[in-house]
Amino acid sequence: MVGAAWVTPVVLSATAGPAMASGTVCPSSLTLTGSAQLLPNGTFPLTNAGCPVSGVNYTTAGSCLTSNTVTYVWKEAGPVTLAAPLPVNRNGCAGTNFSLGTGTYSIPTGTTVCGLFVRADTIVSTPLSGSLQLPSGFQIVGLASSKALLQSTDAAFALPVGPLVSGRKYNYHGSEATDRADVSSDRRTFTWRFANASAIDEIRVFVAQQSSATCPP
Repeated sequence: MVGAAWVTPVVLSATAGPAMASGTVCPSSLTLTGSAQLLPNGTFPLTNAGCPVSGVNYTTAGSCLTSNTVTYVWKEAGPVTLAAPLPVNRNGCAGTNFSLGTGTYSIPTGTTVCGLFVRADTIVSTPLSGSLQLPSGFQIVGLASSKALLQSTDAAFALPVGPLVSGRKYNYHGSEATDRADVSSDRRTFTWRFANASAIDEIRVFVAQQSSATCPP
């Protein structure tokens, strides 16, 4: 599946956010499985996802991003070169069946990253599972899944989706400790298992070009 392209890296600061980008710094395609569905062109407005064209924030718009069978995935802003360590709930190291919404790690200063957003909101209480795979040459470097860390990375990575909500671009809910996930040994595939997606589950996935940096033992 091919989405919107990303652009020239920008340095993350307290005031400057990134622009959408193109080139080889961010992956141009994703492979999705299970409930995962890439939003049209990876950008907005999302009219064929049931979203209004203007005047409503898409992440608060009721049935706009609601489905009993689909976890929506979209490309966010980037690339962004970090001017300071970026706090995340999970580093990009391989792991199986780990809990989402908890943990404290950071992506090192100087890393150039791009954002992907994963969001599930079902009408009835039901679990949803899916995965995304990056193309060769890219790897997962971090996951933000708690409400606090999703909010703190909003300014730099979220796309404008309508009126601000409490000064932020998205209306965040985050994921819970009962939600589980895996990162593959090559750090290219992220798999999630949302226990009850009617509560709304969200993850921001940070990706970067593959490097020789190793994970701690």
